[in-house]
Order: sequence, then structure tokens, then C-alpha cells
Amino acid sequence: MKIIDSVRRATLIMPVNQSRFVDKAYPRGADAIALDLEDSVPPGEKAGADAIAVKEARKAEALRMAGVA
Repeated sequence: MKIIDSVRRATLIMPVNQSRFVDKAYPRGADAIALDLEDSVPPGEKAGADAIAVKEARKAEALRMAGVA
């Protein structure tokens, strides 16, 4: 088991389908960034949001995905 040295105190949560939010998320200084695929994404945009989340996940240190079909 790997022990994490830091504690994440601030998580920035945003809808993954809003590229203007996602692009600006990284320099904001949050301890973690959560890309929401559920409540904030309209039903008609869920497939596109999944593709964006996969692309953005490659930049992530940690990843938590919930509600992905």
C-alpha cells in the first residue's frame, strides 16, 4: 500500500463538458480537481463528456470516477 504524503484539503469540482472551466482549473491551485460527469452534464452531452474525461484523465495525478456507464 502506498502512503500519500500530502492531505488534499481543497477540491475544485466542475462539469467536464465546459471546456472553459476545465482549461482554467489546473492553474487555480486546488489540491485536487474533480471533473463531474453526472449531475452537471446534460443528458445529450454525456457521451462527449466521457471522451473529454478520458483525455483529461491523462493529466491527472489521481482519478475518481463515479456513475460512468
